Amino acid sequence: MNKLIRAAAVLAAGAALPLLHSPSAHAESVAVADPADAAASDADIRKVRVNHAARTVYTRIEVEDLDIASSQAGVTIWFDADGSRPGPEYQIGVPLFEGADWAVTRSSRWQSVGEPRSCRSDLTFLPGQDAVRVEVGRGCLGRPNNLRVSVRMTEQVSPSNVVRDWVPSRRHFLPWVVRD
Repeated sequence: MNKLIRAAAVLAAGAALPLLHSPSAHAESVAVADPADAAASDADIRKVRVNHAARTVYTRIEVEDLDIASSQAGVTIWFDADGSRPGPEYQIGVPLFEGADWAVTRSSRWQSVGEPRSCRSDLTFLPGQDAVRVEVGRGCLGRPNNLRVSVRMTEQVSPSNVVRDWVPSRRHFLPWVVRD
């Protein structure tokens, strides 16, 4: 009888293993609110949403007050596409103002390395929503099935005052997002 109970317990434990992986940690999209923690900047990040679609990774960043005419702020989005290696493999730096360029590059130790990648990316300002939408083709990121991002806003509000706002926190990532 003990062997039968033990066998049933082993089977039940094996059946429960897939349940140990939290479904909320792997989703097609993730959205995270950020508190007002960079009040010295109008570009204080308020919310980040990442959608890992079939061909494109969309990152929508809401800020306190998006002023594309006079802002000096910029955002860097780091993409971790390989959880077995520390840190992100790719990054894109985007302006929070009109008239500037952006580029996807490889990343090593949280720094841009190499030449800009020749791949599809787009930037859309949504001033009525105080948001910017960044689109990066999955091919630009090595076509990962899962990825996670970290976001940092930087603005030099005066010669001696640089404001930074990390989401979720300095050199940490949002939860993994699975391609839909």
